[in-house]
Amino acid sequence: MVSIPFLSRTIGVGILGFTIGFALVLAEKLSQEASIELVFKKKERREVPLGLKAIYVGRSSEADIFIDHKSKRDILFYITFENGRVNTRNNEKKELDDGQVIKVEDYELIIHTS
Repeated sequence: MVSIPFLSRTIGVGILGFTIGFALVLAEKLSQEASIELVFKKKERREVPLGLKAIYVGRSSEADIFIDHKSKRDILFYITFENGRVNTRNNEKKELDDGQVIKVEDYELIIHTS
């Protein structure tokens, strides 16, 4: 038979663990200011957070987002998050707006800012 103190401690630890986990996820979402939503053939979706490091897009093994494309270059472009703005750089720097879509082959990259 399970004793009452053991049962109450187990429930308390479970509630505490849930609360800490929830707080961590909430803090991460609130601190994340920008992300890229990668959509493949309108079926598969993946979210990539933007931070201090640039996100490289292309078919190179060093690319953060791998997209097999017809271009001769291994890296098509990269996306940065600087001073609260999302930028893409290929040959020239271009600012991206919230909800803007970049289409490459069967992929869509959707920009999300806070």
